[in-house]
Amino acid sequence: MPDIIHLQPDDDLAVLRHRMRKTRDGQVVIVLPWETRLFSRPLDGKLVLREAERLGVEVAVVSEDPDRRAYIRWIGLPAFASAEE
Repeated sequence: MPDIIHLQPDDDLAVLRHRMRKTRDGQVVIVLPWETRLFSRPLDGKLVLREAERLGVEVAVVSEDPDRRAYIRWIGLPAFASAEE
């Protein structure tokens, strides 16, 4: 079962990277709040993808924002509207 990382609106890449390093089983689901700034710039996605590859972690992202999901899929990560998907 993947580790679930629930981010807060003010969490940044450093917080996410730190929490990704703590994963136990190599799978992470990142749950983004609507108000987050993460994944709003192309560099964010590239850095998260690079960190996941470096750690050998599979990452999926949950976001209610359809534009953010489209961007996350475009960079190569699975993205869902809810954790139940």
